[in-house]
Amino acid sequence: MVRSTTSKQKPVTREILNKELSGLENRFEAKIDSAVQSMKQYTDSRWKQVDAKFDAKFDAVDHRFTRMEGLMQNSFGALGKKIDDLGMKLSISVKGLVEMTERNAGGMAGVETRLDNHELRITTLEAKA
Repeated sequence: MVRSTTSKQKPVTREILNKELSGLENRFEAKIDSAVQSMKQYTDSRWKQVDAKFDAKFDAVDHRFTRMEGLMQNSFGALGKKIDDLGMKLSISVKGLVEMTERNAGGMAGVETRLDNHELRITTLEAKA
């Protein structure tokens, strides 16, 4: 028995090659689109994680600044109260010193008038004698 060596396949024509190339191109585009979509999803998920971490850090720093601002306002409020208290004490002390000085000055004025009266008496007594 002799085997037939003739092929039963159709010859490869230009149209068949174009169809095969077109199909191959479509499959590659689909794979590339799939890979691009996968990379896009991966990148977006990673950026969401980075954004979440950044937001958490930023919120923590913002909280610290807010807390420090509150502490500073309380400190400045307490400092203002202390300054007001010291100002009040100072004004009371100055007022007391002024009153004391006025009393002493008033007493000195009384002593001066008394001294003047004594001098007047002495001169009148000397004139009589």
